[in-house]
Amino acid sequence: MRRSDLAGCDFSDARLILSDFSYCNLRGCKFVGADLSGCTFRGANLEDADFSAAKIHPVKIGEGAGRLWPTNFQRAMMQGANLRTNEVDDAIFRGADLRRARLSLFSG
Repeated sequence: MRRSDLAGCDFSDARLILSDFSYCNLRGCKFVGADLSGCTFRGANLEDADFSAAKIHPVKIGEGAGRLWPTNFQRAMMQGANLRTNEVDDAIFRGADLRRARLSLFSG
């Protein structure tokens, strides 16, 4: 799925294990309750995406041009997630499980 325009798609409750969403446009996508174990979102546009209650560990998000605003990660299971981005404004992590997560914010 690399470099695909999937804006607005509803992946709620889907099993997308080990999928590669690198450099995809995922603006406004819904991943509510989805199993995204081992997925990669390197450089993906996640603006307005909803990952609430999703299982997303381990996962790589950002690592480049990834945008996490205003992405919803409420109650997401993100243990061991690798979040590397320079745009995290207004992202919602309320109730998310971020144990062992690596959060790297950088300015570019």
